[in-house]
Parts: sequence; C-alpha cells; structure tokens
Amino acid sequence: MDLPIGTVLGDAYEIIRPIGIGGMGSIYEAAQVRTRKRVAIKMMSKELAAHPEALARFRREVKVTTELAHPHIIEVLDFGASPTGEPYLVMEYLDGEDLEQRLERVGRLQPRTAAEIIKQLASALAVAHAEGIVHRDLKPGNVFLLRVPGDAVFVKIVDFGISKVLKAATTKLTMARAVVGTPEFMAPEQAAGRVDWVDHRSDQWALAATAWRMLSGKAPFAGSHMQQLLSAIQRDEPPLLPEELHLPDKLERVLRRALSKRQSARYPTIVTFARAFEVAGGGTDKG
Repeated sequence: MDLPIGTVLGDAYEIIRPIGIGGMGSIYEAAQVRTRKRVAIKMMSKELAAHPEALARFRREVKVTTELAHPHIIEVLDFGASPTGEPYLVMEYLDGEDLEQRLERVGRLQPRTAAEIIKQLASALAVAHAEGIVHRDLKPGNVFLLRVPGDAVFVKIVDFGISKVLKAATTKLTMARAVVGTPEFMAPEQAAGRVDWVDHRSDQWALAATAWRMLSGKAPFAGSHMQQLLSAIQRDEPPLLPEELHLPDKLERVLRRALSKRQSARYPTIVTFARAFEVAGGGTDKG
C-alpha cells in the first residue's frame, strides 16, 4: 500500500514522505497531527498482511519492541491499522544512517569506534536476552547510527520482526529446520536450520560477524551462492584478518571465539564478549 503524502492515519499521524522499503513493507516519515513531532511509520504490505505467519511476526515485533525499554533499542510509540486493514507501527524518528550505509561509505571502522558500537549493542541485546528474546537478524542494516555532535557514537537496534521468544511461546512461527535470518550474519545453528538451538549465543555470533565486517570491510564468510555460503558458515574457519590492518592478535582471537561453531565454546554472555573485544582492542585506534 503506497500512502499518498498528506494521508492521516488514525486521526493522529500525517504522512510526510516515504523513507524506504523493508522486508515487511514500507516506512514513512510522518508528523503527529497535534504536536508536529516527527515519527516513523512502518506499514505492513497488503500482501504480507494476508499471510498469517507474516502477520504474526509483525504483531510480535510490536509486542517485543514495546516491552524492551532500552536507550539503544528503537522505541515504539503506537500502533494501529490503515482503513484497508494493513497494520502499522509508529516509532521514534531516527536521524542518521544505518551501519551498512556507513560501511559502504567509509569501508571500515577503527577498533575504538567498533568497540563502542559493540558495547552499546551488547547492552541492549543483554536486556532482550534477559527477557528470553533473541533478535536473530542482527546485521549492519539493523544497526542505526544516530547523527550526534562531534565524533560520538550512539546506536539503535531496529527490526525485531524475526526475533525468537524463548519463554513459553504460544505459537511457533517457523518449522523446526527453517533457515531464518540474513545469511552473512547467520550463526552456524541458524545456517543449519536448527531453530530449536537458537539462543543468546546466536546473537553473539552475529555481533562478532558484524564486528569483523566493521574492522575488515568484509563479512567473515562468503560464497558464490547461498548454499555455499551456508556451508562455509557451518564448516569453515574465518580467513585471517589482513595484516595491513595492523590489528592486535588478541582482538582476532576474541572474534574467533565468538564465531565458534559450537555454541558452548563462545563467550557465556554477549556482554562478556563485548568487554573482551574492548580490552583486546586496547581502547585506541590502530591502522
């Protein structure tokens, strides 16, 4: 559903302009009618709204994001449905760019900047994990970098649309061996389609893969086609980080541990990984 500029949803939100298209539908900039405060509206497509599983995922994103109050998780302000029945989320408006866009623009980040991003993401994900929620699709495109003064970094995690709720879920939204997530940042247990194995350590793997991409400019695994990529994630070891980056050896060791094939070999928590990453990086930029 393409919303014309000026459309008012729920007598409360006036559509200003389209921002982009996501996996579930379109995203718009809007303004609250009374206050003129800028917000973002995520409108589910009509085709997906007719699909029971996709609709259940969208509704779960509303529930999960609303319940997870954290400075580094995007805030959901409201929700509703269009006159023709498509559900929508009203979220805080984020000014800046996502990490994928930043990396496409600059190539890679220095260890100190990467460590700050990892620390903020880990603090937010730890709150989700404490509530039995796994994001399952952590990647640069779902990490938003707010525009703030100076060289400061402030991130927001977005899109909990395929999150896994570990605590007493009333319905299963995926089959026992379904592959869910973004391939390059998908932990081995996800790449194998072992949904029941996915837990907080799967997010840790994705965060380590994101860190690898920030430092080197490339994801730790690649393939000429999907099956080759999924096989590499399950069976191969990451390549050595390029020597010309002049990264500390202990930093690579930290990443390799978090990227272990066996979940039990990874760090016990995502915060433990983030702290190890920060210490190994030395707190200074290199390279």
